Amino acid sequence: MRWSIYTACFEFDDSVMLYKSTTDALFELSRNEFKVVNLFLENGNSNQLSDSTKKHIAELYLNNFIVENELNEVELFKNEYTKRVMEAQFGTVYFSPSFLCNLRCTYCIIGENVNNSGSMTRMQSCIVGKSSKYVYETAVRRGIKQLDVILYGGEPMLSQSSNISFVKSLSELNQDNKLNVDYTLVTNGYSMPGNDVKGLLDAGVKNLQITLDGPKHIHDARRMGTHGENTFDTILENLCSYYSKFKNVVIRINVDNVNVDNICELIDILDSKELNKKCILHFNLVDPSDYSDASGYNEETIYKFDSIYKYAYSKGFRVAPWRRYCSMSNKMYLAIDPEGNVYNCPNNMGMSEKVLGNVCNDKINENIKLNLRERCASCCYVGICNGGCEVMRQTSEVGSNYCFKQVNYQMTKSYFGAKYHRFTNKLNNQVKEGGVI
Repeated sequence: MRWSIYTACFEFDDSVMLYKSTTDALFELSRNEFKVVNLFLENGNSNQLSDSTKKHIAELYLNNFIVENELNEVELFKNEYTKRVMEAQFGTVYFSPSFLCNLRCTYCIIGENVNNSGSMTRMQSCIVGKSSKYVYETAVRRGIKQLDVILYGGEPMLSQSSNISFVKSLSELNQDNKLNVDYTLVTNGYSMPGNDVKGLLDAGVKNLQITLDGPKHIHDARRMGTHGENTFDTILENLCSYYSKFKNVVIRINVDNVNVDNICELIDILDSKELNKKCILHFNLVDPSDYSDASGYNEETIYKFDSIYKYAYSKGFRVAPWRRYCSMSNKMYLAIDPEGNVYNCPNNMGMSEKVLGNVCNDKINENIKLNLRERCASCCYVGICNGGCEVMRQTSEVGSNYCFKQVNYQMTKSYFGAKYHRFTNKLNNQVKEGGVI
């Protein structure tokens, strides 16, 4: 037998964590026990193994951390991957009734074109209705049971009438409850009038995501208003005013080499507002691009997440796991722009060559492309990134051969180390012998 090619190994002072991204399984052994298992795999001699070690080897084998030598794992994974996509019963739709935005973030994915967003129009009411009809009929046709609708933009709070109309229309179409629909408002949090927020809540929007990028002096230098206004105080005030009204609240923190040293200061501020009682922190690395020098994909940034993750947990926050996942090959993963154009990724919106069709006609290409690259299919981190961002690969200077394997390794190790090792006594008891976490 041998270790699975999909088993990642994270070594800590007192233990070794084994993570299988394809199944999201985690197993922890003491360092000594890990050496014993390695020796067994090298020589195959089980005569000197203790009963506890034999038990661990059996558990590792049953959970596919250890596999038989002749097993063709890549072919098996690709078959399971295809089956999982085709049989999935969940889908995601990004609804963007306008690209208008009231911020001018320095690293915005729209780049220089954000300055032209003032000329962009809002979605016409007839297209809103056709969008909801298309989403409902497509989800039912594809056998979707759980549908996540992301109210997106631009800035969705600038198009509230369209958002509320879309949610109400989709709810009316779904009176037979064929779909379980969850709605999430993804907003920069700068403009949140009470009546607009109430309208969304009354329509059935239960989830909220707001972005803060650091303490005031850092955030205001990165996420300023259209005329250079400071935004931190207003966004924090809105977050504190409305977070208790939503079922789930995520605070997204975009991190790169510019602000990484100030993230713990932001965590202190959020903690002082008692946001740890409700909110989940979602750390996101800023993508490298042609239009900004900021990037989170560098050693200067990623190696500092050991302390960032630990600090967030020490303050009582729940923290989203590290994922850099591409969902383009999911059974239903769509984005709709203000003109009703349909795309298979929200990052493709605005690119005419990426349009699959329009909700106002029936000519929409709905083929699911399972375009997982061969080298990605054999990588132990494929369950974390699913091959990585296809849009970045095609449109940025990173290029077609980009791979952030080292980033995925370090960020995942930091996350698990912080999550499971924040209580030292618990760690020592847990890995004294070894076992599944």
